[in-house]
This record gives sequence, structure tokens and C-alpha cells, in this order.
Amino acid sequence: MLKELSLATLMFLSCCSSKTDENYSSKLKFIPFGNVISEKIDLDKKIDRLIIAIKDWEIAKKNKIISQYSRKNDYQIVSELSVSNQDSIFKTPDYEKYALLIDQLLFTGTDIRPYILDYRFEVYNETINSFKMMGENRLNGYTSLSGQAREEKFAESYEIYKNEKHLNGKIKHMEKFIHDYKDDLLAAEKRFEVDKELIVGIIAIESNYGLYTGNKIAFNALVSTYLTGIEKYQNFALRELPELIRISEEKKIPLFEIKSNFAGAIGPMQAIPSSINRTFIGEDLYNMTNNILSIGNYMNIELKRTKHDKTTALLGYNYSNLYANAVLELESHAKTIFSEIEK
Repeated sequence: MLKELSLATLMFLSCCSSKTDENYSSKLKFIPFGNVISEKIDLDKKIDRLIIAIKDWEIAKKNKIISQYSRKNDYQIVSELSVSNQDSIFKTPDYEKYALLIDQLLFTGTDIRPYILDYRFEVYNETINSFKMMGENRLNGYTSLSGQAREEKFAESYEIYKNEKHLNGKIKHMEKFIHDYKDDLLAAEKRFEVDKELIVGIIAIESNYGLYTGNKIAFNALVSTYLTGIEKYQNFALRELPELIRISEEKKIPLFEIKSNFAGAIGPMQAIPSSINRTFIGEDLYNMTNNILSIGNYMNIELKRTKHDKTTALLGYNYSNLYANAVLELESHAKTIFSEIEK
């Protein structure tokens, strides 16, 4: 693989651009390093001054890869690395994955090197386990069954799912949320023709009414998702990383200040970056009013796509029948609360 990535390897490790193919480089959108640090890095430096886009500096030091470590303006670089050390670099854990990620994104016009090199970048090693432990993934045994066996397994799985998602607790706190945001919910329903109770159900299950919106750095979460090595997650990360950078640029939010869950879902509505760019209303990603309106906008699109089949529309939000069932159950409770309020 390293031979196939020779160009990416050169870009990844070196500030030297003399070997870059002109046809290839014409497709690239290079972000000036000067935007990340005050001192612009000269792209014509010799190959003996290399940059390693790997956060785990302790491993690098242990392997005696680094001869000098410096920090400039909140930006970490590794410098004065001789050509003779390149074999050691290639043995660094996940090196090939980093190189491939950078190469693939560069080819589509996104340069993440400045962000990989930022001192705030880190890999969340628990990401793969987080995906495995998701109820939607762990409790999906019913999908391989059919008929009555499927129904029985689904019912069993759903009871476990409900308990893990603390549906009873969400129902308990639902009335206060509806009271606090009644006007916003009514406005979203009127504007997007989406039941306000459905919006309540989504916010409840996604973030417990905004109480949990994630404590990960979204960029780190998406890179960590790619590094799992699982193809479907890698494709997801490749699609979402440019979308995340677009959010940062258009909404003028520093990239490393955008927080998410372990999979890169952002805000009370827990939307992935591409969904935010497509449907989000407002500038503040964590403002509840904005999120209520944005869920209305998102579900309006999905309901039209599915000819107003709510279950299928919810699968467009989170592809799990367990999830859809939970949202619809919460919606039912919200209807009861609204009917009492409107008496």
C-alpha cells in the first residue's frame, strides 16, 4: 500500500512539494498553513524537515522517531527528522490509514493536514467499541429472522433498548420540555407541517432534551471513525469530514470547538455534518430553538420522500426500527401532554 501512496506519503511527511505531479496538484485545494499558525510553513523546505501527522507523540518518542519536538503558537510539529528514519515512520501504528485518509480527501479537494497536526487533535481509541455497543447495532439480531420469530425477537430487543435509552425517564421530563418550548414546537409544526410531538420524540431520544450533545471534538471523532478500518465507517468519515470543515468555515466556528458524540453527531438533534449543511436553520448549533426548527425541516423532507410514512421517514434519521419505535412511543406520550395543555 505504501508504494501506492507514495505521493500522499510525501505530502503527509514532508514540506517538500518538488515531486508533486502537476495534474494531481491542480485538483487539490490546499489550505494555507498560515491560517493555523502565525508562522507560515515553507512548502519548499528540504525533505530532512518533516512533519508527522500523528498525535501519539509518546509512541513516536519511544520508537526514537523524533529527534526534536517543539510547540509553536498552539501548534505541534516534529522537526529535523532525517531521511534515514523513514523506515521507522512507516512502522508507526495506523500510519498507512492516516496517509490513505489524507490522500483520499486531498484528491476530492479537502486538506486536513493542518488539523491533524494541531495539538488538539487526538484519536479516540474507544470509537470501535462505542459503535459495537450501540443498542441499534448490538440488539439487531431480529433482522436476520422472519415471521413470528422476528416479531418475538424484536419485542424482546425493544424492551432492552427502551431500558437502555431510559424511556421512562424521558417521559417523566417531557412535560417540562414541552412547557418550556411550546411556542417553538408550534412554530415548527406550522412552518414544516411536521407533528410537534414527533419533534419532541426525536429530541428526547437523541439528546435527552439537549442534556447530552456529546463531549468529543467532532473532527477527532470523525478521524477516529475512519481509523476503525471498517469500510462503512471509513466511507462515512470520508463523506462527513469535508462537510464538517464546511460548517466551520461558513458558520465561522473554530473547527476544534465543534463538539459531538463519538460518531460526529452534533447538537440536541444529533445531526451529522452533511445533514446540518442540508437542513439546519440558524447559526448556533446548540440553540434549542434552532434545533427544533431544523428537525422540523429535516423530517419535512423525509416525510415527503416516504409519502408520509413516519416509520420509514425516521429510518432516514437513524436506520433502526428500534429507534423508530422508541420515537413513536415518545410521540404518543407527547400527544397526551399536548392534549391536556390545550384543554
